[in-house]
Amino acid sequence: MKNKKYIINTLIIFLITIIVLYFALKDNFNKTIEIILNANKILIFLSIAILLLAFLLQAYGLYKIAKEYNNNLKFKNIFKQIVIVQFFNGITPFSTGGQPMQVYMLNKSGLSIANSTITILQNSILFQVALVFCGILAVLFNRIYSIFGSNELLAKLTILGFIFNVIAGIGLLLFTFSTSLAKKITFFFIDILIKIRIIKNRNKHIEKWNKEFEEFENSGKKLRKNTKLSITVIVVNFLAFILLSLIPYFIIKSTDPYSSINLVHSIVGTIYVYLISAFVPIPGGSGGIEFSFTRFFSPIVIHNSVISASLIFWRFLTYYVPMIVGAIVLNFFRKDEK
Repeated sequence: MKNKKYIINTLIIFLITIIVLYFALKDNFNKTIEIILNANKILIFLSIAILLLAFLLQAYGLYKIAKEYNNNLKFKNIFKQIVIVQFFNGITPFSTGGQPMQVYMLNKSGLSIANSTITILQNSILFQVALVFCGILAVLFNRIYSIFGSNELLAKLTILGFIFNVIAGIGLLLFTFSTSLAKKITFFFIDILIKIRIIKNRNKHIEKWNKEFEEFENSGKKLRKNTKLSITVIVVNFLAFILLSLIPYFIIKSTDPYSSINLVHSIVGTIYVYLISAFVPIPGGSGGIEFSFTRFFSPIVIHNSVISASLIFWRFLTYYVPMIVGAIVLNFFRKDEK
């Protein structure tokens, strides 16, 4: 059943990719291909190096948390897990496939199921907090420098994305640090769903959520006990986001050396793109992420074919390559298990 879902999601990604490529290339096919072939290879390789460094930082954050539960854990194993997770994040809506796989892989690395779950919960909470901080930074920079002017559609989408991520962050913190209130809210919605007959068997759902709350509570205790660790992981993920946000700068400069893009423009634009794509219920945020990237960055290039070439480079480098590499590493991971 899961394999069937993955196949369907992969087909959806493939279909959307074809549609995006069609619209990106239909008016300036020859010019776009020429720009891609003549792009500055040094800047492209620099973008790859930045992406790798961002993944190393994300792996370090997860490693610091997991190390609390297993002192013999090796960093290379955690980095391998971060790479594999790119595949599952890429083929599932809202990147929901990554966390269960991470729990499984941490368990195979020597952590108990309970500690693996708590580790991923802690990492998810701190990752979300870092993303919200990035969103606040982007909003402040845009207010100060008026980078994107007054595009109403983009402004509304960005605000919606920011609110979505803030609610997700508050929700995770609420579930972790105020389980009694979170229980009341959750059980209230369960009762509503029971009344409108969307779900059945109240006791079964209450029992399931009580187990979830127990894990959240344990995670909260660990976070409160080790403030230094929490700050370290937030900072590491924040830096990873900033690095990922620099990649469009080098890619656009590789395709158009005369572009007016600067580093602040790249950081704000990319964070906005990530905020918007967060509520797109399609694997990889496909469709929404390409639309917002084009809308944010097209005003600063000299020709439409430049933004088309930059979009293809950026999307291939930050989405398709990690997903493909993740699938390859996953294959070796499964072989090692046998």
